[in-house]
Amino acid sequence: MFWDNKTVTLFNRFYDGTKECWYPTLLSGVDLVVTKGINVSQGNKADADTAKLYVDDAVLQKRYLAPLVYARQEHPEEYMTFTEGKDFFVEGDATSQDTDKANFFEYMRKQYDNIFKVASVARYEDVLPHFEVGGK
Repeated sequence: MFWDNKTVTLFNRFYDGTKECWYPTLLSGVDLVVTKGINVSQGNKADADTAKLYVDDAVLQKRYLAPLVYARQEHPEEYMTFTEGKDFFVEGDATSQDTDKANFFEYMRKQYDNIFKVASVARYEDVLPHFEVGGK
C-alpha cells in the first residue's frame, strides 16, 4: 500500500563534456520509507540508513527516460531518470539549491538528513505503473 503524501527532490547527474551538472525534479505525492540503521565495521559505526522511494507514474512532472537515453539528450533538464550510483534524492523540496556548487552531493549531505544515492531501480508497468527506487 502506498502512502503518497511526501515530497522528494530528485537530482539527475549529467556530464555535458566539460563539467558535471545537476538537474532537479520535484516529485510530490510519493511514498518514502526510510530505515535507520547502524553498520558496525572494524569497531567504527557508519551510517547505514536506507530508503525505498515509490513513485506513481501519475505524479511525474517530466518525461522519464532510461539512463543511457537520458545521457544523450541535448536538453536533459526537460527529462528525468534514475541512474544507479550517480543520481540522488532528498526528502523535501530542495529545488532552490545552487547546483553549481563544487562537490554538490557532499554539500547536500551536510544540508539534509534524508538524502540517498540511487542504489536500485525497479519499473512496474502493471495495474499500477510505478517505480520502486532503492536508496543508500
